[in-house]
Amino acid sequence: MKVQIELDTQTDVMDFVRSVTTVDHDVTVTDGEGLRVNGKSLMGMLYALEFSELWCECPVDIYQKIQKYVV
Repeated sequence: MKVQIELDTQTDVMDFVRSVTTVDHDVTVTDGEGLRVNGKSLMGMLYALEFSELWCECPVDIYQKIQKYVV
């Protein structure tokens, strides 16, 4: 599964990380151009706020967990 997401604030980031932490698979957030961070890492996700666009990638469907952030 790969979807574009939007995280505008630190609160969005904290809620996103909290939502995906329970996923038993890797959750990766990319900028679409090669930069990648662990979607379960608060520090990584705060860094990702600087990306021009955010894409969430996971080998399983986690749409229900992240739907409020999907663009």
